[in-house]
Amino acid sequence: MGIVFGIIGPLLVLALLGAGVAALLRGRLTFAALVHAYAAVVLGVCTVLTLTGGAFLLKAGFSEAVSRDFSYRTAEYPHAGPYERPSGVPSAERAAATAARDDIATGVTLLVIGGVLGTLHGFGKVAAGRRNRDYAPFVDRGFDIVMLVIATGVGLVSSVMLLNDLLRRYVVTDDARPVYQLPQPGGSLAFVITFLPLWIIFGARVWRALLGGKPRDTGLRCVHASGRRGAAARCPDRNRQGDQCLRDRTHDTSVCRDYAQRDLR
Repeated sequence: MGIVFGIIGPLLVLALLGAGVAALLRGRLTFAALVHAYAAVVLGVCTVLTLTGGAFLLKAGFSEAVSRDFSYRTAEYPHAGPYERPSGVPSAERAAATAARDDIATGVTLLVIGGVLGTLHGFGKVAAGRRNRDYAPFVDRGFDIVMLVIATGVGLVSSVMLLNDLLRRYVVTDDARPVYQLPQPGGSLAFVITFLPLWIIFGARVWRALLGGKPRDTGLRCVHASGRRGAAARCPDRNRQGDQCLRDRTHDTSVCRDYAQRDLR
């Protein structure tokens, strides 16, 4: 869980800073844009909280369905010589049962809070997006990319931990290894199961947006085509495109100015 929120915090801060800087540079930071960005950030946090709560519940469920030591350590640490357990110190088996109950309580809490607040802010994001017509695509695509990065980070880390734990537990075994050193893959398996669908969903959305986007027609093709046969056919309204190119800050103004002068001749 520490890894999850260690990834979420910096990414959300960077996303907020990037959205604010982009809006300021564009010169229009509207109230609808702020509400839309806020709802998107809270929705992302609630989505991660909900999935994390589900992972805790799955981890506790694996300890019941498979075995207790699949998710929690149940073997005692060895002690040299005679050993008497101090009063009040539970055994490893009882500590594992307590940890399972704690994970159930944590999972239910995160699942309920994240689900309820996420649903409310999801409706708020949709409502604010309808009023934020200028920057709605920017906020939505930024939300998709940030969620994809979070899902990728958690999914990769959990997958690496899961494969390593499974290999050490079932494949690359060693009889000399103490029982208390056996890994417990239940936690990493739970996070893989919950965050893998998020990874696939937002990966598909980002990929669909990337393939569906069309390059903007800046009129530069008409600049290079001027003086060649067929230029007029490809540029039916050269004066309008030249003026638009002059107003576009993202392109070379000298080229656009030269293009406009050619139109005036």
